[in-house]
Amino acid sequence: VNIKKLAGNLRFEGGATQVGDLSVETDRSNFVTTFGWTGGTEPLARRTFDVTLHADRLSLPEVGLLFKPVAGINLAPALDVKAHGPFSALKMDVNVVSSEGNAYGPLIGHFGTPAPGLEGTLTVSKIDLQHLVNRPEWKTRITGQTTFNWTFGHPTAVGAGQPMKVNFKFAGPEAEGFGYRAENVRSQGVYVAPDLKFDATGNGYGAAASARS
Repeated sequence: VNIKKLAGNLRFEGGATQVGDLSVETDRSNFVTTFGWTGGTEPLARRTFDVTLHADRLSLPEVGLLFKPVAGINLAPALDVKAHGPFSALKMDVNVVSSEGNAYGPLIGHFGTPAPGLEGTLTVSKIDLQHLVNRPEWKTRITGQTTFNWTFGHPTAVGAGQPMKVNFKFAGPEAEGFGYRAENVRSQGVYVAPDLKFDATGNGYGAAASARS
């Protein structure tokens, strides 16, 4: 990572740590964040964090150097995040604007736990999944609301890796993808990398329709 700018301030007070107005600019990212935590003697998952972040662009491959689940997503969206709570159940409000669509809503991150993951509800607009999963056949255009539970994947006791898994439900006025185009769509399914299984209903081509994969 080629860091062009790095500036901010660090403060320790009463057992709390705060990094204020940390401004970072690289070849692919430009963001400002303030974050801090209390409970410095507690395990990481039990410390309480406060985070605000504004990014004009945030390279997910660069973030992936620290947070592997997004390392393979070649995007640099604009992003706003406000977060508070323990690292194991971090409550977040997020707003994402990208070339692959927009999303906003409340999330809960489970970090530093045996089964790390992310869950919540997002309102999405014109989402194209093909670059999120690096599969051209996943070209989509999705607008609506999705509720999901994303397990990042982690090593098992015998050393074999467990794949990423996403359980989801979706409802929205329109969706296009996987050979279908419909309105008033409702679907639910599970994505266990690299396979997707779902059931969907909606109105398409002047009639009610259903699809299953």
